[in-house]
Amino acid sequence: MAGRVARWSVLVASVTVLVIPLEACSQDSVEPPTRAPAETVTATVTVSATPDVTDTGPRGAVSGLPIVLRLGNADELHFRSPSGNIDCWIFGPSYGGGAECVPHQKEFPDPPRRACQLDLLPALRVDAAGVTTYGDCRGDVVGVPGDNVLEYGTAARGGSITCGAQPTGVTCLNPDTGHGFTLSRASYTIF
Repeated sequence: MAGRVARWSVLVASVTVLVIPLEACSQDSVEPPTRAPAETVTATVTVSATPDVTDTGPRGAVSGLPIVLRLGNADELHFRSPSGNIDCWIFGPSYGGGAECVPHQKEFPDPPRRACQLDLLPALRVDAAGVTTYGDCRGDVVGVPGDNVLEYGTAARGGSITCGAQPTGVTCLNPDTGHGFTLSRASYTIF
């Protein structure tokens, strides 16, 4: 269970049982039955409920967050991080389905150069199949004036992709495949 911390909801009950041994009674018996002294037994019973699992890995950055933005009928959902440094969009089926985020300022190397007739952006992308890449050749920008702000502790969802904003960065994940990325000013991680 690497990367996960499990917190169990536990109900502990103390049960006191009074044990009184009974002796067999018969009609032939003329002597009154004798009783052994009563014993008191105390037992602690632990009942475990469903575990409350907090995922500290990449999935934890999106699991359990309230979804405040949805792709809906539109084919594009644009949003930015609360700091304004990361612009993202979740795109629908007509664009292949997935999500992409681009930092305005970053402290990590540019993507490797490749043949690109447009601009090679330091974009991270996860598609509907779970393929995750760094570097996108494009001539337009991801951010759109008036983009929604995805507040820290909330998520956006479109198709098979969920993106969550935390103070540590933006994580976009395809939960069907377990693949995605986390992006911050300081670094990025592809998983």
